[in-house]
Amino acid sequence: MKRRMNKNCITLYPTESPSPVLWMLHKNKRVRVFLEDIIYLESQANYTIFYLKNGKNIINSRTMGLFENVLGQESFFRVHRSFIVNLNYIDQISIIKHTSGIIELSNGKQIFLSRRKIKPFLEEFANCEESNPQVSIQITNHPFAA
Repeated sequence: MKRRMNKNCITLYPTESPSPVLWMLHKNKRVRVFLEDIIYLESQANYTIFYLKNGKNIINSRTMGLFENVLGQESFFRVHRSFIVNLNYIDQISIIKHTSGIIELSNGKQIFLSRRKIKPFLEEFANCEESNPQVSIQITNHPFAA
């Protein structure tokens, strides 16, 4: 499971703990991030911001696409061109049928679910063994109430 991304200073290692570790550069230092600590990733231009469960943020100068490839085999899903979420931190899913959706995470953040990602996301979420079984999923035919 050891993966190296050439020249990109990003390495995913298995560990003795249940969660693999992601090593990357942050402020010219190598930092270790357990995948279980990542709630979601946000893309901002050519930077990716990691939001962790301890409330800290890590900014990396790599694009979201690189991390999508690295995290693809784990419990992460790209729900929008600007967001990758950890499926284990989802509290609620609200979907307007065939239009769009909103995912609410355990830290209270609401993330937009793109129309094209609805079906693959629901399939992946259903297959995720570690996801929270108490997640509320609402599918409506009308826009969300303001």
